[in-house]
Amino acid sequence: MGSIQKVTAEAIARPVSTSDLNEEYEKKSLKRRIREIVWDSLDRSPEERRMIAKLDFFILTWASLAYFSKNLNTNNLSNAYVSGMKEELPVIGNEYQTFTTMWTIGYVLSQIPSQLVCTRVRLSVWCPTWELIWVLVTFATAAVKTSHQLYACRFFVGLAEGTFYPAVHTVLGAWYTKQELAKRSCIFFATAFIGSMFSGYLQAALHTGMNGVHGLSGWRWLFIFDGVITLPMALWAYYALPDLPSTTKVKWLKPEEKEFFLRRMKKAGRDLEEPVTIAGLKRVVGKWHFWVYTTYYTFFICSENIGSYMNLWLKSLNKYTVPQVNTYPTVTNAVTIITTLTYGWTSDALQIRAPIIYFSLVVCFFAAMNLAIWDGVPFGLKWASFYLTGFAQGSGPIFFTMVNEQCAGDSLERKFILGTTNSIAYAFNAWIPLITYNTNYAPRFLVGNTTTVALIVGAAITITVAVRLQKRDAMLTHFRLGQAPKPMDHDQVEGILMKVRKLLWVNELMYASTIAFSKLSFLSLYWRIFKHTVIRIPIRLLIIACSIWFIIRTFAILFQCWPVPYIWDKNIKGGTCKLNISQFLFGTVLTHCLMDIAILVLPVFPVVKMHLSWQQKVGIIGLFASGIIVVSCSILVLIQVIMYKPVDANYTLSLVNFTVWGNAEVNLAIFCCKSSPSLSFYSGSEFSFLSQAVYPYCGQYFAELFPKRDGARALNRGNLNVVLGSLR
Repeated sequence: MGSIQKVTAEAIARPVSTSDLNEEYEKKSLKRRIREIVWDSLDRSPEERRMIAKLDFFILTWASLAYFSKNLNTNNLSNAYVSGMKEELPVIGNEYQTFTTMWTIGYVLSQIPSQLVCTRVRLSVWCPTWELIWVLVTFATAAVKTSHQLYACRFFVGLAEGTFYPAVHTVLGAWYTKQELAKRSCIFFATAFIGSMFSGYLQAALHTGMNGVHGLSGWRWLFIFDGVITLPMALWAYYALPDLPSTTKVKWLKPEEKEFFLRRMKKAGRDLEEPVTIAGLKRVVGKWHFWVYTTYYTFFICSENIGSYMNLWLKSLNKYTVPQVNTYPTVTNAVTIITTLTYGWTSDALQIRAPIIYFSLVVCFFAAMNLAIWDGVPFGLKWASFYLTGFAQGSGPIFFTMVNEQCAGDSLERKFILGTTNSIAYAFNAWIPLITYNTNYAPRFLVGNTTTVALIVGAAITITVAVRLQKRDAMLTHFRLGQAPKPMDHDQVEGILMKVRKLLWVNELMYASTIAFSKLSFLSLYWRIFKHTVIRIPIRLLIIACSIWFIIRTFAILFQCWPVPYIWDKNIKGGTCKLNISQFLFGTVLTHCLMDIAILVLPVFPVVKMHLSWQQKVGIIGLFASGIIVVSCSILVLIQVIMYKPVDANYTLSLVNFTVWGNAEVNLAIFCCKSSPSLSFYSGSEFSFLSQAVYPYCGQYFAELFPKRDGARALNRGNLNVVLGSLR
């Protein structure tokens, strides 16, 4: 007990930061890294390794063996169909698809309510009770006499089973860290396909050895066997299931071990459990996670149907025996088992999620294309394509690992999305196969296989959207312009701020240049249009004033400090800054704001005096009125300057609002120049190209701020206002 307390104290006493974890990661030897890849707990202390092994034993034995039997049951329906059930009941027309649909309806209806109930009822009571119901209905399936009786059984089997899958991922996400979660999720998921593969061999054995025993067909013994092996697992769950770290009452964990796991998960970012409320549900539904994750998983699940009809294809060839028809498709399950475990280990070792999902989708897309084309595809390639569909399903637990991690800070959101993604996906899967994979069109399935290709493309698009939004959230959460990321020490923060100050300095030069050349572009247009009017003198004065403004502002920005590098590098000894930033910004912004108003009003006088109808006058004035939006931004910039309060520690933060509106003004000014006719002399559009060509130079400094490259990419496109706006 003393050793455990020691581990707990060491794990808890010192706060963990990102820099600490990175430093620890870098110091690990190659031998330790290999041990960690083989099994993550091998790199831990003996006490912690023993506690994690205990957790693995109780959670994974219950979850894996129960999932094995449930998928054995699901596949037994398909094997029973081709092993005598079709003729004995009989099953007519599309009734086989209806069996699957009834199961799916029950499965869909139970998941979301179950996940919400689990916020108030202990999992160790809720889940085992539904497993016992599942066992009873499975026994009843062996006694059905008609298709309609089987409809009812499949519905209640799905209803009982729907509580299981999201609950398991809820438990796994609550007890395991980022370095451990993907492997456990994939081990749990792989056992389902061991059950699927075992079903074919089991049906082949029962068809040969048990067919007719006690007057029961071999396919009926399949469901009896299912119930027999699941009953012990249901009873075991009452003892083995540990609930959640904050609510666990299991006897196989000591009090100090419970405390250790609770604090360990708090450090990993897991939030305390939150009961379901209307306000909480509104918060969850208001986030993008619910919509994007659910959309992706719906595409993903509906695209999995393509690999489940290989036995119908083999049966249609009329050259394979019943045992062969049952066993040959099990190779797909073997492929899924191998790829699932490979995905899990790779995902944890490299700490990647999305690339594995992309890989699985690419392989499945290739297989689906072959099966969609069908005619002209060699027999061997068709066979291989069915097997290649096994690459896709193993990415499912990787996706749920991603969901667990992204929603770790909101326990209600995590539970809700784990339920809704599965439930809504299977809600669509309840009717899409009825339309696309009608067994009357087996084994060609032209509509079904073509639809699957489209679904895979949709899945790839939505997971890309999810990844982009995750990167955006990470950037907004951990990095804000002018604010020191908390895990970093003073030297790291100062290094980043130095590069940001240099970026802002270059940005100020670009701002002044673009604004000045935009004004000169409009004034040159006026000069060409209004050749014989009284505003020629004001145009000249404004051109001179604009040029002087540009020279003074540029000179002041360049030499606001001496030596010049002291502007961004405050470590230079003897450096000084004589320029009063507040007064400088107010004077120059007020001046150019007044010039904008003058340029906007200037064409009104000659146009009014023209001998035109009032409609034509309004039209001509409207041609120049686009400058109103630029003037509006100029006024907003002036307001930000008036509100500007410099803070040495957060210099860049204090300039954020000014920079955001300033760059909005720049882009609008360029837009107005490009949209106005006959701009020559000094072209704002031409200069906009020059200024944007300088932005990639700035981007190398901006990229230093982020572990991802989103900021630099946006900057390289010249959208600095978008970048800074996202950092507010």
